[in-house]
Amino acid sequence: MCESFEEENQTSKTSGKSGRSLSEEQSETGALFTITAMNSRDDTVLVAAKVNEDNETQSRLNNPRSLSCSSQDLSSRPFTSFVAMLWMHNMTNVCLKQIEMLTRTPSVVAQVFLLLSIVLVIAIAVIQINQQRSLSPGLKYGIVLDAGSSRTTVYVYEWPAEKENNTGVVTQTFKCNVKEIDAGDVATEACPGISSYENSPGALAKPLDDCMNKVKERIPAHLHKNTSVYLGATAGMRLLRLQNESAANEVLASIQNYFRAQPFEFRGAQIITGPEEGVYGWITANYLMGNFLERNLWRTWVHPYRKETMGALDLGGASTQISFIPEDPEEHFNSTLQVKLYGYNYNVYTHSHQCYGRDEAEKRLLALLLQKSNTSANVDNPCYPQNYNTALTMKYFFGSLCTQSLTPANYYPNQLVNFHGTGDPGLCQKMVSLLFNFTACRDREDCPFNGIHQPKAKGNFVAFSGFYYTMNALNLSGHFSLDDFNSSLKVVVGSPQPATKPQAAARHSPTSRIRVENGRVFKRFVEIGRVAFISFGPHAGKLVAIVDVIDQNRALVDGPCSGVRRQAMPFKCMQLTDFVLKFPHSARQKCVRLAWEKENINEKWSATRWAKKIEAREKKAKMTDFDRYKVMKAKKMRNRIIKHEMKKLQRMAAKKGKKPGKPGKAPKGAPKGAPKGAPKGAPKGKS
Repeated sequence: MCESFEEENQTSKTSGKSGRSLSEEQSETGALFTITAMNSRDDTVLVAAKVNEDNETQSRLNNPRSLSCSSQDLSSRPFTSFVAMLWMHNMTNVCLKQIEMLTRTPSVVAQVFLLLSIVLVIAIAVIQINQQRSLSPGLKYGIVLDAGSSRTTVYVYEWPAEKENNTGVVTQTFKCNVKEIDAGDVATEACPGISSYENSPGALAKPLDDCMNKVKERIPAHLHKNTSVYLGATAGMRLLRLQNESAANEVLASIQNYFRAQPFEFRGAQIITGPEEGVYGWITANYLMGNFLERNLWRTWVHPYRKETMGALDLGGASTQISFIPEDPEEHFNSTLQVKLYGYNYNVYTHSHQCYGRDEAEKRLLALLLQKSNTSANVDNPCYPQNYNTALTMKYFFGSLCTQSLTPANYYPNQLVNFHGTGDPGLCQKMVSLLFNFTACRDREDCPFNGIHQPKAKGNFVAFSGFYYTMNALNLSGHFSLDDFNSSLKVVVGSPQPATKPQAAARHSPTSRIRVENGRVFKRFVEIGRVAFISFGPHAGKLVAIVDVIDQNRALVDGPCSGVRRQAMPFKCMQLTDFVLKFPHSARQKCVRLAWEKENINEKWSATRWAKKIEAREKKAKMTDFDRYKVMKAKKMRNRIIKHEMKKLQRMAAKKGKKPGKPGKAPKGAPKGAPKGAPKGAPKGKS
């Protein structure tokens, strides 16, 4: 999920300071100018000059007419502040000797002083430029662990030490999903969340090691001790604390012991509240949308002029958060949280709907269907596609705190319940609506459901986390209407799955759209021999072939021609392609390799539009600013040529009496029934 953290105000600004002063002192022999420069850093570049340390310098001192106070002497080699002052003192004495000889001619005195002034101005400018370069603020780093109910993610952030109105301009530089470690110390799939370690909290160390070792490589070693580490646990741990507080405390204690042994500055592991989770999501969404800061023409950060913030909708695994600024913040002051960012105050309403996350809502729906069913062995599920079957233990959906009130009298934790998909969108919507209590808000405008107070919202909303994954599965990522969503949902739920061997359908490529072909919702299925593209993870960007289906979440894959060894991989890491290899179930690597080479999978993949888009995206990311400039110039030249040729065609068409590309009226005298735009004498008939 997309979450943020608010850095503590104790972070200090850059300690380096510099000061400059120019003093002018008049003497009997002429004008004496001295420059004093102070800097807190050693070896800071203050002035560039060219000084010969051999006999040439002495000869020039003895021969004033061969000396000059040009700007070239001020711009060739860097010096420290002490050398700069010494050099300026010597150069001033030399220039004074030259002045004494030249002052015999009064007409050139003004020119001499003008030249000396120009030299000093150039010297001061060089000092300022080099000091600004040397005093560029350093970077600070922070590590945040988002411990959600379904997975744990490690983020690395960096920001300049110099803040903007007491708030850092943060950039995410690294992300790592914590993987589950099997008996052979091999990372297998995404870790299900720290709340699942309630019975073995000490086993959390191994999954965290892989990501933390990568983090150590990303952050400079000399900054490790000054880098803060935060862990925020969300709804999954909130439910565990309500259900078993001692187990939740043991999990947090295990995490604290682990991070205290790390070289970083551990700031604590805590279970954040629902409102905190909602506000952090709101801050993250608006920060990424540029609603807090933007760069002006001078490349400095300023507050956007008359730019409204957006509301945030965050669908997690166990809870859903809604956060926004009310239409009248003063009226609902008691129900809002005040946040100060970049010198501005925001009164944000936020509420976390516990047990309305993606996973917990599904468990509640399954428990409700079982409660209304006449049998506990086979239950129809209208929200599953037709012919889709799955078997789940009672403990899976009744073991949660959100479903304890629905637990039946004949509850057996290990008893299997078979859910059969009927694909009825209307009945599915009716059953889902039973999860909400709308009667408690019948006569209230400030209440959505369950009697919860919610002020009137304004503006637009951005939905992320589970909302994005759901829309991505429907290929509706980006902008779409509610009608598009409803029609896609009806297609997915209402269309039948293959009755012979129901299998889980993986995500399509981002460019494809859901289509119904031969009664199927998807045209690609998880099957033996199916070639898949790894979308993220350590092998991202490579192809693998499915050798075996382990369960509804994982498959055994092998990539003998792509450098991916045989391993278990979750379906959410893969995107299915159109290629299918022919080899037997659980075939050996040699057999998979022969089938791969026979079908020329690598060549066929490189020729696809999908692969070309990925290659173009990677090539674009590696382009320098100069490369982008050349592309821009080439595009402008191409558009100019196209525009020129188009105008030429338009002029030629104007001479002939018709516009290019548009069918004109039939000329006078053309036979009746001839098509529009047909030349004179064309035969009659239908066009």
